Amino acid sequence: ACEQLQNDVIALKEAHCKQTKVTAEKQEQNQSALRQENEELKAQVASLRDEKNDALRRGKELEALVEKKSTEVQAALNEKDEACEQLQNDVIALKEAHCKQTKVTAEKQEQNQSALRQENEELKAQVASLRDEKNDALRRGKELEALVEKKSTEVQAALNEKDEACEQLQN
Repeated sequence: ACEQLQNDVIALKEAHCKQTKVTAEKQEQNQSALRQENEELKAQVASLRDEKNDALRRGKELEALVEKKSTEVQAALNEKDEACEQLQNDVIALKEAHCKQTKVTAEKQEQNQSALRQENEELKAQVASLRDEKNDALRRGKELEALVEKKSTEVQAALNEKDEACEQLQN
């Protein structure tokens, strides 16, 4: 059993090493694209971080409030059973509010991340479209340059003919 356990540990270590290597290679391949994408998302991440910190701060305030109410419950237990029951209900309500706040924060972060992903996809589509438009404009510019060159040659030929005709008339 010990030998089997050692073999299992070795196999797990090898699998972990292989997974780490594959992960590192994959991360290296994606790193350039992720840097650009990360730059675009940093401002949005900062906003989400602020919202998260606000929610965490509110959670701590709620935890402190729960602790305060728990102390009040203990004091009320010494005075009356009825007051104790009411304070216990208050504590339960505060815990539920804390859970709801945590859930709302998580949902909001998920919505924001989803919106960020969608915006990222839309921006990628815009980049592709603008790149195509730029390439079309460059192609049209080259066509116009060729047309200008052709017209310049035609104008020069016509001027040369006129010069020859004028010279012939003078003679």
